[in-house]
Amino acid sequence: MFELDTHYDINNQRIFENKEKQGIRSNFIFYVPYHLLLSPDDDFEIRLPKNPDKKHSLKLLARNSYTLNHNHDFLGFNKVEENDKFKTVLFRNGDRFGITGYSRVLISYDRFVDVFDSDENIDGDKLNKALELICEVFNYFLDIYAATVKHRQVMKLSPQDIHTLDFNHSDSDGNNFNVTRFFTIHGATIMDGFVSPHQPVINRLKELLKSGDPNLAFCSLGVSAVRNVYGGEYLSAVVQAVTQLESFLYTLFREKFSNKNIKEANRILMSLGLSNLLEMLNLILTDTEVGEIKSKVDLDKVVKAINIRNKYIHEGANIANINNLLTAEEYVDEINELCVEIAKLIGIDHSLNEEKTGW
Repeated sequence: MFELDTHYDINNQRIFENKEKQGIRSNFIFYVPYHLLLSPDDDFEIRLPKNPDKKHSLKLLARNSYTLNHNHDFLGFNKVEENDKFKTVLFRNGDRFGITGYSRVLISYDRFVDVFDSDENIDGDKLNKALELICEVFNYFLDIYAATVKHRQVMKLSPQDIHTLDFNHSDSDGNNFNVTRFFTIHGATIMDGFVSPHQPVINRLKELLKSGDPNLAFCSLGVSAVRNVYGGEYLSAVVQAVTQLESFLYTLFREKFSNKNIKEANRILMSLGLSNLLEMLNLILTDTEVGEIKSKVDLDKVVKAINIRNKYIHEGANIANINNLLTAEEYVDEINELCVEIAKLIGIDHSLNEEKTGW
């Protein structure tokens, strides 16, 4: 689960009356881990489709380049001089991994966003919600930006990608209040050297890599779902997780049908939805097996995830309004846990089975 770990400085603090909050904007300055192909002179008004009356804005404040030799080597340009004309090739095609630099961005949110508790201190939950708002605006901007300027390989953000943040409120006269600087929002660990997993984890990694088990392709969908959660692709994460579940449920039922000599298993399975298959688990599993699953998995949440996926796939609708990391993570974790349990029943060594690693 997402936990906030931060320290901060604050000055010019002012508590706004409710009647004043209507005209207050909330301003966020943060780093994006790649170059945006924009000019710092441009200011973009953004109206989110869910609330087009609100006029947010985004502005690129600066682009910072890395010119270390290893970046030149990474992109195949050895011995590039500092003033060499080929220096621009380092970010011409974008930089979705932040190899060549990063951008400093200002998002001005057309609403009073409260990050303080009743004692006028920073509230961690409120700050996390504010980070989600930042990501929502930036990721919407990024979809339009990527489509327009053909910089389509850059990746979306989640709150986990924002490590430092400058925040303030501003009124209609341009006065800034509650000027706050957050440092190491998610904490930071400085070590003397590189960290490697413990030997049991390395052994587990080697075991899976050399197995050649075709079922690991299904497991990789669960890993991709987690990766999408932390990449700000929340609905895609749920879709991938449910797709993984579909593969495991069909495999489980085909095996059980085969053991019971039930003919036309594929035709029967194709006529049933995933929610139906979950309800039928007690018909093909023992009470002990069902009890083990229910002790570890919230099946009601899994059914909700299936409905979310179906609505999104068939109607393009986000019926559960999954637009934050915590909600997406809860759904994906629940589905992944169910897939691990099903994998045990059918003799598949699921790569996400953390009981085997202890990491």
